[in-house]
Amino acid sequence: MEITHINLLDYQLIVFDIDGTISGSDHIIDPFTKETLFRLRDAGFPFTLATGKSLPGTIAQADLLQVDLPLVLINGGMLQTRQGEVLDAVTLPEKIVRQVMDVCEKEDSDLVLYIGDGI
Repeated sequence: MEITHINLLDYQLIVFDIDGTISGSDHIIDPFTKETLFRLRDAGFPFTLATGKSLPGTIAQADLLQVDLPLVLINGGMLQTRQGEVLDAVTLPEKIVRQVMDVCEKEDSDLVLYIGDGI
């Protein structure tokens, strides 16, 4: 097996998923991981976080890591700062949402909708 080396100088930004990547199933970021990310930033490699969650479900980890760049939230549907400023958001047309709701109801399937910071 050939080992591929990554040259960090080829990248301007590093984005980390939270759950199962930089934190375990307990949603806790290990102190070693935190220290490593701080060292990475101090060396000139900015990073941010990406997750399927909204800001309330992400803020503790973002605060712990002092992320100053916008966070990629709701599976890429929202770009938001830790302070709550929405920089970009993608929404589905109401007609499509209603169609999806109808299908889920007919199929007795769960559906998660994000409305603002709520689920």
